[in-house]
Amino acid sequence: MSLARKAGIGFTISKLTKRSRAWNTAFDSKNGIPWVAETPTLVMGIHLSHGLGTDTTTCVAATGCLDNGCMQMAQELKVQPKSDIVGSLLMQEITKSLCHQFRLHNGNRMPERVLVYREGVADNNFGPIVDTEIRAIRQGLFDVVSSLYDFECPNQSVCQKNGCVFCTPTITFVVCQSNNVPRVVPSERPTTKSKNVPSGTCVDKLIMPFQNGMQLSTSENQISREKPAGTNMQLFELSDSGFDFLLVAHGGLKGTSKPIFYRTILNENFVWRKNESSTALTKEMLQQCTYCMAFQYGTASKAIRHVPVVEYSKRLSSMAMGYVGYLLGRKGTSNSYIGLAEREPDDNNGEHEAPETGPDHYINSDMKDRRIQSGLKTVLLPAFAPYSISASGNVVYRPPFRPHLSA
Repeated sequence: MSLARKAGIGFTISKLTKRSRAWNTAFDSKNGIPWVAETPTLVMGIHLSHGLGTDTTTCVAATGCLDNGCMQMAQELKVQPKSDIVGSLLMQEITKSLCHQFRLHNGNRMPERVLVYREGVADNNFGPIVDTEIRAIRQGLFDVVSSLYDFECPNQSVCQKNGCVFCTPTITFVVCQSNNVPRVVPSERPTTKSKNVPSGTCVDKLIMPFQNGMQLSTSENQISREKPAGTNMQLFELSDSGFDFLLVAHGGLKGTSKPIFYRTILNENFVWRKNESSTALTKEMLQQCTYCMAFQYGTASKAIRHVPVVEYSKRLSSMAMGYVGYLLGRKGTSNSYIGLAEREPDDNNGEHEAPETGPDHYINSDMKDRRIQSGLKTVLLPAFAPYSISASGNVVYRPPFRPHLSA
């Protein structure tokens, strides 16, 4: 059988597997992506697409893995004014939506860990990312947990209903920098036609001692080591040697392969664990987990350059960017389907008071005058949301319609 025919058969099998909505990538249901399959883990990928020129809009797309094989995906889409940082309210709603979809897909079981891949963040935005996006993810997780269970945080003095590591799933936040300077080439002349490094080449030493030496992702300023009374969480006793690495997940066919620079700015899963079955997310485990996920892209029979959750989010945000002009009424029609959030009246005194985050997001025009939470108004496609909103404003959770971009 020719090589081309074998490749075609492999691609066809991959497509059939995706169309049949496969639950896992392995025949044994206990197997899956390393570390992800140990305990319920939500893997998220976030990408932003900005308007060109004077266009002042940004499409925020997020993708979440629903199974331990990272093949079943759920997606969420929001629109905000042009910015490199996702607004606090939008990030909270994205987190809550993906968390509810994960719960509905896994028999009402909440994720115990969250692994976030965030694409398109410059070094000078690490501070705002920690202050805004990570804090909003934590708040979104706390809102979901507090709405489902009656509990009290064992660290109330610090938590103050904003969420902390002891009452929400532990978070690991990884920045994927695709536009970087380093290139990885073979030290000896390769015998392959492409003359590139093989798929899976990883560089985590020599050229990154400064970033690894900072050890920001597990510093005591971000993650407390003091165990409060009433919690069953256990502390890992491991030494932190940094988590940054360059990974060439794909096999380049032409030209020099361009690696992805993975920068970990928060890694609570290296410090704390919820149960005995959880292992620490070390640098080696994060590298293996990231590389294995590169094979899970539905339209490719080999590993791709980006993590699939980021690639799916990139495709969704780019696709939505082409329709923003129509949604705003700038093209084709004078009717606008979305608009900037306005100042809402305060129920106590009737005066107008700005929302917590201000008008930094777009809302669905059909929900503009409804007396519902501000976050629910950001749902642009109600059929894809994990809940329905009744006429009285009640929220009913149900499995959403989930088509896949690669199907």
